[in-house]
Amino acid sequence: MLAALPPDTPPPDGLRPVELLLLHPTRDLGDLAAGQGRLLPPAVRRVIRAVGGQRDAAAEFLSFLLFHPAHTSRLVDVGYEDVKTQWPAIERFFEKLERAAQT
Repeated sequence: MLAALPPDTPPPDGLRPVELLLLHPTRDLGDLAAGQGRLLPPAVRRVIRAVGGQRDAAAEFLSFLLFHPAHTSRLVDVGYEDVKTQWPAIERFFEKLERAAQT
């Protein structure tokens, strides 16, 4: 929002720039959910099939429904792997914030 202001325009009261760190999963979460429909209750599986759940695009939708421990454990494992992979960027982000806070 502040980036849309003309140059040299002071920010409105109470607003300040906020640094963001955007991390993306390195693996497609839909791919992780694909084939995991068997973990859902039969009634939910029928609904998914009725709305086209056999197509690849349904895996994205399925990933939102899967809170089964077998699936969530996989998500946690992928998250830990992603943090390890992206740790240098995470560390640089917080170092930059710390330097800015000290000035």
